[in-house]
Amino acid sequence: MKYILPFVLLCAGCGLPVQPAGPPAIDEPELYKLGAWVSFETATHDPGGGGGGAKLKVGDKCRDCAGTGRNGDGVIENPCERCRGTGKVQPDDPELAARSLDELWLALERYQ
Repeated sequence: MKYILPFVLLCAGCGLPVQPAGPPAIDEPELYKLGAWVSFETATHDPGGGGGGAKLKVGDKCRDCAGTGRNGDGVIENPCERCRGTGKVQPDDPELAARSLDELWLALERYQ
């Protein structure tokens, strides 16, 4: 009788481990849509976090050329196209015009 309890505990501990169910499989069209969405979000991500202080203003340092007015590797350099060589954000900069949520959804739908 005194060996039954240890035997039962030993048998209970020796069972197969319970395997958690994995996530459901994603079919191929949904996988492509997910990839397009991730690419879109990565390409349009605001590195400043989207806060009020991260918004660009006319006259700020250009993000493409870091205020130098030139893009290149030091050997071959070209005038920055975004700021037209001034090193400052211009009034027609595309990041100045905040994109509305509708514009973002329309751009995303192009990839689906």
